[in-house]
Amino acid sequence: MKPRFTILTCLGLLLAGSTAFAETAVTPPAGYVQLNVRGATDNLLAVTLLPRPALLVRVSAVSAGSLTLVAVNSPADGTYAPSSSAAYTLQFMTGALEGLTYKVTGNTGGVFTLDTLGDDLTAHPLGVISANATTGDLVHVRACWTVGDIFGGTAGSLVLAPVPDLIGAVYSSGDLVLLPDNAGAGLDKKPAMELGFVTGQGWRRRGGTSNDATAQPLLPGVPLAVRRQDSASVGVWVVGYAPQERGVLRLPAVAADAELDFSVAPLHPVARTVSNLQLGAALIASPDVLNYGDGILDYTGTRRGFAPPPAHRLYFTSTGWREGDAPADTHVLASDAGYILRRRGAHPVSYWLQTLPYSR
Repeated sequence: MKPRFTILTCLGLLLAGSTAFAETAVTPPAGYVQLNVRGATDNLLAVTLLPRPALLVRVSAVSAGSLTLVAVNSPADGTYAPSSSAAYTLQFMTGALEGLTYKVTGNTGGVFTLDTLGDDLTAHPLGVISANATTGDLVHVRACWTVGDIFGGTAGSLVLAPVPDLIGAVYSSGDLVLLPDNAGAGLDKKPAMELGFVTGQGWRRRGGTSNDATAQPLLPGVPLAVRRQDSASVGVWVVGYAPQERGVLRLPAVAADAELDFSVAPLHPVARTVSNLQLGAALIASPDVLNYGDGILDYTGTRRGFAPPPAHRLYFTSTGWREGDAPADTHVLASDAGYILRRRGAHPVSYWLQTLPYSR
């Protein structure tokens, strides 16, 4: 059975301040999903609910790689820098960049430095950031989900099977969490990171077994794979907030003579057809069925096994999506699954704009 987003509460009001100067903040809908981790196979999964935001503030100034944020109490230096316990992202809630998320690399008071991946925030392709202490664009700063948040951080809360060790090229039992390599070029790439819960030690990364990996961050819009050896399936419950703004994924440039597999995930907890997700604007159309250009690899079939081939190969043409010779505009992409976006040939940096699938 496919998981569905279930609403726990649609509206919450948080009141703070004095009677004369009360501030009201409206929380987005909260709910839960159950991710189905099938046994004896690789599962490419996505977490589309978000953690509680730490800050909702306005932008008062912009530089190429940082934003100055207006907070009631200016945070201490380094409060939102990546640490052994947390990593943070900043997401635009309003304005031309609505829905776009960058990783926070540090803060000096209210000045937040971002990993913009080369984007110049003072001349962004999506438009101008409004900077004003009272009317500037709103942004959320929130901690990322971590491996421990989703799969359990202790032996007592663990929902996957532990491994005896992470030594060598293979492991004898247990489950692994595989994070994709979205920074490297090429197709069919190896994972950038392999994580396992080692009995008696906790979450560890292969090749770095002495370092605790419980707080390894999971970035929005980036899927993860769970390699489960046990034949039994297991459900993973995630409780969080449903995004109330469009989703934006930054897609890297590709050289004219290069190919790139880029792991992506939908940014809202609702299944949608491939045409409804409006990905075509960021792709180059295939000329015909014999010469595939850009497309999507979908692994959500019933076949099991490790490193299996995709269940569906969708490619984009000037007349819409196709799978083989058949039209595929109505092919459904599940919100709890990850996908591979395969791009071929010269592409500039582009942005996948995912409109809201529900009213706000």
